[in-house]
Amino acid sequence: MKHSLKENAELPPTESEDTMTIELTNDERNLVIELLDMAIADTRQEIYHTESFEFKESLRTRKNLMEDLLRRLVGPGEAPALKNIQYH
Repeated sequence: MKHSLKENAELPPTESEDTMTIELTNDERNLVIELLDMAIADTRQEIYHTESFEFKESLRTRKNLMEDLLRRLVGPGEAPALKNIQYH
């Protein structure tokens, strides 16, 4: 079964954003989810250890983008996979 990221998107892109549609196999989708999970965890640690306010804010923005992408990859019926995401 192939998954289309665009099909699971909860928030439509704004008109000014370029968009891309990509089809993934289950294995590819699971890998991307795993990689995003690890990247989000690493970014949280980096935010915690960063002293520069500007850099910390750019890391938070990046983490939020990764979390949004993860939410779109994980369908509504698979919400437990999002248990590690800290909502703010």
